[in-house]
Amino acid sequence: MRIEQRDASDMPSTSQTTQPLGRHFEGCRVGFDLGGSDRKCAAVIDGKVVFSEEVPWNPYFQKDPQYHVEGINDSISRAAAKMPRVDAIGGSAAGIYVNNEVRVGRSIAACRARTSTGTYAVCSSRSKRSGAACRSR
Repeated sequence: MRIEQRDASDMPSTSQTTQPLGRHFEGCRVGFDLGGSDRKCAAVIDGKVVFSEEVPWNPYFQKDPQYHVEGINDSISRAAAKMPRVDAIGGSAAGIYVNNEVRVGRSIAACRARTSTGTYAVCSSRSKRSGAACRSR
């Protein structure tokens, strides 16, 4: 295989546009992060942290989607209790997402299950493989 050497002047010029994102610090906001061994959650009022905690959990091997629902609700509720209201909630979980669906993730799989309350919850990767307590949309 022959690699052709080219002069840098033959390359197209770079084209880059930027747009500022975020910077909305006003109001009462909750943020959470779902990790493979813990969940983190924080409450922020007008950009100042008023609550922050890290809770151990093990979502990977949990077969029941309710485990995830309860854990996330617990973290959000504890943070919300430190504020007069909740204006926004944002969350993150490691993985690869395509069209808002999880394709690869350590803590959750590309599956959602309807809970007994009629809400949707993510299933753990193990549940997705075994089909336990999980059905696709």
